[in-house]
Amino acid sequence: MLKKFNLTKAATFVALALFFQPLAQAETIVELPIPKLSTAEESATPRGYWIRVLKPKSGEKWTTGKTYTIKWSASHYVGNVRVYLYRNGKYYKTLGDTANDGLAAVKLGSSLLSGTAYTIAVQSHTLPDVYDFSSRFTIKKASSSSGGYKVCTYKGKKNVWASKKMSYYINRNISKAAQGAIKRGATVWNKVPGSVFKFTYKGLTTRNNHGARDGVNIVTAGPLKAGYLAVNYIWYLSNGKLISSDIRFSTRVKWAVNGAKNAYDIQSVAAHEFGHSLCLKDLYSTADKGKTMYGYGGLGETFSRTLHPADKRGIQFLY
Repeated sequence: MLKKFNLTKAATFVALALFFQPLAQAETIVELPIPKLSTAEESATPRGYWIRVLKPKSGEKWTTGKTYTIKWSASHYVGNVRVYLYRNGKYYKTLGDTANDGLAAVKLGSSLLSGTAYTIAVQSHTLPDVYDFSSRFTIKKASSSSGGYKVCTYKGKKNVWASKKMSYYINRNISKAAQGAIKRGATVWNKVPGSVFKFTYKGLTTRNNHGARDGVNIVTAGPLKAGYLAVNYIWYLSNGKLISSDIRFSTRVKWAVNGAKNAYDIQSVAAHEFGHSLCLKDLYSTADKGKTMYGYGGLGETFSRTLHPADKRGIQFLY
């Protein structure tokens, strides 16, 4: 997953995360009652108030990573509206709130699951009983780039380390065994023929200010949101040059260094997160499973310790 927050004109903050497999998709909505698909036509709609979803139309095919327009018509008295995504007849995700102007653009996240039974619901804020559902449409996963990798960009330019190297520290509260696994996860990227980039371990630190824009790259452990195994917070300048990368491992899950089947492998996840430090992006297609930059991690999985040819092409492209 990729999230961007433009904080200043000079720098941008990016969070890249590795998820559990599978990833729970549901969200909790408290402000409005969720529309019921089975009773959409039977809802107690006040006389003269109505919404009709016009697009997506039946059979449309949408692809993750792309932006699409949702269209609807409505009476002038329903106020602002909320837009939802449903899958297989059940609530799946809230897409956002917007004015009742009949149009809303939505970019499909790469973590959405492929399926043929998606629908869009549009609901009035002021009159929750006024809503409508679209016809069913399809969402499919975007295939990876032709090279089998994806990179971060800013205004058409690659995000890279100008020095072609990155030094990092590991928080001293992380066990020695885990420290070794983390270092091995970084070193695997140093051995790619045709790439000059190097990760350099600088030692232990007491720093724990994960995500700080301080130019000091640290690896720490701490609580993360449910569903997240690890997160890499990256800063880059307006010219696209990277200036900081902090990795945090979740303390909410069980970790191992020996490939135990009931735990997540530290070295594998470290290799994935250091791939993000290079500014390689997550890959979510089922065809990408087996690559270090595959965006989901499973118990006992160790395949990410070894770089896939596509991962190697990614660092070669950047450096």
